[in-house]
Amino acid sequence: YSQLPRLYSTELIAFRQRMHLTHVDTLIFPLWTNNHYSAYCYQPTVGLVYSDSLGLEPPSDVLCVFAWLLEGLGYPIPPCAVHAPIPLQGPASGSCGVAATSFIETQINPNAPVWSGGNSELLRDRFLKKLLAYH
Repeated sequence: YSQLPRLYSTELIAFRQRMHLTHVDTLIFPLWTNNHYSAYCYQPTVGLVYSDSLGLEPPSDVLCVFAWLLEGLGYPIPPCAVHAPIPLQGPASGSCGVAATSFIETQINPNAPVWSGGNSELLRDRFLKKLLAYH
C-alpha cells in the first residue's frame, strides 16, 4: 500500500477475487503494529470494529488501506473504525496477542470466553493447545 503506484500483491489479488466471487458476511484480521497486536472485524452491515487491549487508536492509515482493499468490490467502505469495549491489559503484561485472538474468537463464536487480565494465562494455554492440535 505504501508504494506508488499502489499494486496488489499476488495474495491480495487472490483475496480480492475470492471476495468478489463470494458473499462475505464477516472479515476478521489481526494487526501487528509497533510490537503490539490488535484485531479488526468488518461486517458490511455493521462496519469496521476494532479491539485494542491497550485502548490505543487504530493506526492512522487503517481506514485508507482497508478502503483500498475493498475498492471496486461492491462492499461498503467503512467511514470509521469503532472501538469494541474490552478490558484493558496492564502495562507490559504481554497479553495483547491473547486479547486480539480472543476478540477474533468471540466474533466467530459469541459463547467463547472473553479475554480479561485475570484469565489471560488460561486463554493463552487454551490457544496454544488448539494451535498444537491443528499442526
